[in-house]
Amino acid sequence: MKLNIMRILSYLVITGAAVLYGVPIIWIIVSSFKPVSEALTGYSLGQVLFYFTPTLNAYSRILAGPFTADLINSIIVATSTVLICLALGVPAAYRLARTKNAFTRNLAAWMISTRMAPVFALSLSFFILMTRIIPLYDTVFALITVYLTFNLSLSIWILMGYFEGVPIELERAAMIDGASRLQTLTKIILPISKPAIITVSIIVFLFSWNEFLFAFLLTSTAARTVPAFVADFVGIVVIDWPAMTAISTLFMLPALILLTFAQKYIVKGLTMGALK
Repeated sequence: MKLNIMRILSYLVITGAAVLYGVPIIWIIVSSFKPVSEALTGYSLGQVLFYFTPTLNAYSRILAGPFTADLINSIIVATSTVLICLALGVPAAYRLARTKNAFTRNLAAWMISTRMAPVFALSLSFFILMTRIIPLYDTVFALITVYLTFNLSLSIWILMGYFEGVPIELERAAMIDGASRLQTLTKIILPISKPAIITVSIIVFLFSWNEFLFAFLLTSTAARTVPAFVADFVGIVVIDWPAMTAISTLFMLPALILLTFAQKYIVKGLTMGALK
């Protein structure tokens, strides 16, 4: 009886969470097919989801504009940030995981503390840096540099926890067979660490993909990403809701597809490093 009650409660919680997170997504998709005049017509569920005249006008307008170029910028920035984070984070995390002393423990804690700083508190510093000291304003390099500042430490922290859970006996056996430290990392550790690497890649990609503040501050037109492009549809008097929701719908698709195929790796990668 108690087991049935717990199962019912778990189903209720899951259903509530699905409704809480699913309804806004459905509203965004449905609103992208509305004309501007009917974007905010009615407040009941039927009026919002069903009682309107479907049109592709919002999609035709955004595809005729700079959306494609901004989408390419988003892909370049997010992908580059992931690749650089992995290239720097994997060897750093491996070294920290295999070096056991007070310095490495304090260094790991200091690195993850960079994620605790309020982003708004650092925005002015990065703006001055990219506009006056380093002339990188309105380039993808400015965004990649900023995103690395926040995501590299998180990548190292996640990977270090996973590498610490990998039995060191595997490395010793490989070294006895003549493998170098680099060969041990590339041929032994990395293949069995695929869940953690995919997890880090997805997390860093999503953080870079959806980031708005620095994309808005550090770009104008040439390196503008999609989140900053959405802000152009917020007018002083009128907000173009259909265009904004159409952009959001198209922008969600790559992330949803990526998460659908990588979900099992994310769960496994986040949990395996927690158990020793």
